[in-house]
Formats: sequence, structure tokens, C-alpha cells
Amino acid sequence: MAKLTVSGREYDIAPFKLGAMKAAAPIIERINATIAAKGDGGGTTLVDLTEMLGDFCAVLSIGLMKIDATLTPDHLEDELGFGDMPAIQAAFTAIMRESGLKSAGEVPAPAAGEAAGA
Repeated sequence: MAKLTVSGREYDIAPFKLGAMKAAAPIIERINATIAAKGDGGGTTLVDLTEMLGDFCAVLSIGLMKIDATLTPDHLEDELGFGDMPAIQAAFTAIMRESGLKSAGEVPAPAAGEAAGA
């Protein structure tokens, strides 16, 4: 199970199934667009960064609220800051992987029986 660790407190994040992913998908697309714009020289204003941090909180809260209904996006935004960004990104990456998504450029593992040199 993915976890978010901030200020010494660890939160479990429930894995995303189809319903959760449908709710998260538009937010994830906004995050991806901001990251892509940053690569093109955009997406680096304070407004862009705060909106992206809010989007990360919104995605993570989908899984967090399955375990603790008080961990809403608003609650997370009140508790987290820019200093928590590495932990937030790590939790986001973990929940995406647990949900069956992989990072861009990630090479899939070989199928069973296709070991290297075999």
C-alpha cells in the first residue's frame, strides 16, 4: 500500500480501482500538462506550482479518504506546504504504480521464461 509521510506522520493510501482512477484521471491530466509546460519553459510560475501541488493533494486524497474520510483535499492543503513536495511526489508515484500505471520511459519486465541469456 502506498504511503504519504509528512511531519513524521505516515498515512496509508488505498490503491486506486477503476472508480477512483476515473475521478483522478482529469486531475492527473492537469498535472501532466503542467509538467510538460515546465519542460517547454512554462509551468514554473508560483500560480502553476501551487495549482499543481493542489492537484497532487486532490489525487492523493481520493485514496486517503477511503481509509480516513477527514483527509480531504482541503485538509491536505491546510497541512502541507512546498517543503512536503518530495514526499507528495513520492506518494503520487507509488499510488500510480500500484494502480497499474508506469512512468514514462519505464521498460516493462520480461515475461516469465524470457530471462536474459536464456
